[in-house]
Amino acid sequence: FFFLLTRARIYEQVANITHRLYAAERKVAHYFAIVTLINAALGCATAVVLSILGLPGALMWGLAVALLNFVLYLGPMIATAGLLVAGLSQFGGLSALLPPAAFVLLNLCEAQFVTPSLVGRSMRVNPLAVFLAIVFGLWLWGPIGAIVALPAIVWLSVMLSSRVEAFDPR
Repeated sequence: FFFLLTRARIYEQVANITHRLYAAERKVAHYFAIVTLINAALGCATAVVLSILGLPGALMWGLAVALLNFVLYLGPMIATAGLLVAGLSQFGGLSALLPPAAFVLLNLCEAQFVTPSLVGRSMRVNPLAVFLAIVFGLWLWGPIGAIVALPAIVWLSVMLSSRVEAFDPR
């Protein structure tokens, strides 16, 4: 009886949730596509610069940088430490600092200009919420938590948003 009495309202709420789930799925997929392209470009730029510097295995380092950049904060630190060791083992003197310095410069440009302009324009998530989500994810699950934190906060922001774009799942 109660279901029959309120079924129109129940169906309306389920349709609203389904609509929001599709919108959240689309937003998270868009986020991953942008971040993957940015990380691939950073990896290619790193490989080119390291190749110009004469560091052996520049393509491998570019691939490693592209993959490590998915792990926020920790990934670039690990790449920098690895490039420092590689620079120390391949070059002498101050030129040993060139590979990590070049990567840090590329990463700073990516992290301060490229990613915020491309991701921030389409995601519209509060930077404090992003930072807190990453810190909480790192605390709860370690580096994997940092990877999961941003898509989770994007998903949550869409689910809690009062404005959801129209989406046809067909």
